[in-house]
This record gives sequence, structure tokens and C-alpha cells, in this order.
Amino acid sequence: EAESGPFAMSSESLIAVSCLTSALLVRALSCAMQETAFQRSGRASASEMLFFRSALALPAYMLRASNIGLHAHRWFKSEVGGLSWPTIWLLLFANLVFDYLCKVTMTKLIATCGALHATLVLTVQKFVAFAISVVLLDSEQRASP
Repeated sequence: EAESGPFAMSSESLIAVSCLTSALLVRALSCAMQETAFQRSGRASASEMLFFRSALALPAYMLRASNIGLHAHRWFKSEVGGLSWPTIWLLLFANLVFDYLCKVTMTKLIATCGALHATLVLTVQKFVAFAISVVLLDSEQRASP
């Protein structure tokens, strides 16, 4: 239920804003921890840091393996969101590639410039992505009756 007033927000909006704020703080903490690790180890290899970030996430994926398999099977059988299966798999592959490139770039940025710069770059990137999404979604909503 939405409240009235100039700064009123629904409960869903408050939850979304708190999740985004928490994610930003966790990301900043992660960057600070990586910067500390780089300082202690004498600027260790960025590829080594990427390996450990990826390796530590594998158990979480293994816990969800059955669910991941179920969704992969669904994606092969039919359309998902109006997209046929080759298209959805190409989008997934592109997402994985760009995610990897972002992780490599951010790890190298943390190694060379520090956590504050990396957090600033991530915040600007998320804001630009959000602004582009708002513009694109708003134009799609206006075009459809």
C-alpha cells in the first residue's frame, strides 16, 4: 500500500532500494578486501584473484545443480519470454562473456588503482545501465497501447 506525500514509497520500492544499497556496500567491502590482499601479497596476479573468486562460488552452483538442469531443459524445449532456444542460449553466452570481462577489468582496476576507484566505476556503470534501461523501457511502454 503506497503512502501519500512527496517522498512516499511502496514497501516493494523500499525493499528494492535497500537491496541495491546493501549490494553496493557488499561490493565496496569486497573491493577493499581485494585491495588489502593485493597490498599484502605484493600485487598478486589478477588472474589468481579471479581464479579464487570463481572457485569459491562453485559449491553454491553445485547445490543448485538440479534447478539449473531443470531450467536448461526448459530452455531447450520451448520459448522463454518470446525467444526461441538458440536466441536465449546466445544471450546467456553473451552475458557470461561480458560478466567475465567485467570481472577481469575490475580486478585489474583494483590491483592498479584501489578499491575506491573500482567502487566509483561500478556505481557509475550501474547508474548508466539503469538510466539506459529506464529510457528503453519507457519508450517501449509508450509505443505499446
